[in-house]
Amino acid sequence: MAAAAALLSPPPALTSSSSSLPSILPTARGRSRPNCLNRTGQLSLRTSAAVDSCSSAAAASMSSFSRRDLLFSALTSSFVFTLPISDMASSTGTESVPSENVLEWVKQDRRRFLHAVYRVGDLDRTIKFYTECFGMKLLRKRDIPEENYSNAFLGFGPEDTHFVVELTYNYGVDKYDIGSGFGHFAIASEDVYKLVEDIRAKGGKVTREPGPVKGGTTVIAFVQDPDGYTFELIQRGPTPEPLCQIMLRVGDLERSIKFYEKACGMKLLRTKDNPDYKYKIAMMGYADEYETTVLELTYNYGVSEYTKGNAYAQVAISTDDVYKSAAAVDLVTKDLGGKITRQPGPIPGINTKITSFLDPDGWKVVLVDHSDFLKELEK
Repeated sequence: MAAAAALLSPPPALTSSSSSLPSILPTARGRSRPNCLNRTGQLSLRTSAAVDSCSSAAAASMSSFSRRDLLFSALTSSFVFTLPISDMASSTGTESVPSENVLEWVKQDRRRFLHAVYRVGDLDRTIKFYTECFGMKLLRKRDIPEENYSNAFLGFGPEDTHFVVELTYNYGVDKYDIGSGFGHFAIASEDVYKLVEDIRAKGGKVTREPGPVKGGTTVIAFVQDPDGYTFELIQRGPTPEPLCQIMLRVGDLERSIKFYEKACGMKLLRTKDNPDYKYKIAMMGYADEYETTVLELTYNYGVSEYTKGNAYAQVAISTDDVYKSAAAVDLVTKDLGGKITRQPGPIPGINTKITSFLDPDGWKVVLVDHSDFLKELEK
């Protein structure tokens, strides 16, 4: 189910905006789709009754597919379930929470980073680089030739306990635009100097030699993978989560801090201002940054907008209740910006519940029901 936040790549001519990204729904040869699904698997639904009807039809028509295939496909589509925001907090099987209290509920929700989704030009090449240079494990890989794509999940431990990356390769697309907004991922290592030499020996590109950070003592380095994604290497002692950061650039740091606190339930772990280099960062997450994955938000003085490109797609986060989560997000977006891109609800044909939204800078987040996520991993 880690495919729950999968987003397939657009052809090179398309942008990375959610409205232009195509969706893909696997279909068996000789089998018809439910009437509510169009050629690409998108739902043409606007009412809850239609959703129920389509869910039943999809379950019957798609019975030959795995739950993961359906889940992966549903996340790639841009359909919207229409559900009044005022009903979100109470449209759940759990104890309802008045919508005015959902912001308080978010603070108590059980959340963690599940996986990041991005596109690569050569899947096998990237898998080889990540396993041999970074020491990641290939957790899952699949090829869907009838839909012209493959994907793979890699990380330093199983998906039910670790943050992982989901790599998507679209047939015939060998290059993507990373844009200026995406920063880097980070990997913690007990010996950055040795890791850099190993990466260099295997053909990796070192963009910042290992050494202490300016004005500090922590040893870091920067390298690039074959597709140009940057990885910061941070020297630390043993850690339960080596894949420890996602860095994104934002145009208003204080606004972004408030958004991720209120909409995502993250904690502000620390901030650091670097006036000599004209940037400021904020570390956001759900636990100590030395023990889990965190989101690093970076603000460069005077820069309010960045290009998104079409390479990095989104991050998935678990939640105990997508309905209450979406109600909170809706309240926050009215105040700080951003928008819900998929209303909360189960994916047609399966029971996994999700919702997705854009933050004020256009970065996409998918919230996945925690219990449903664990069930999907068992399939």
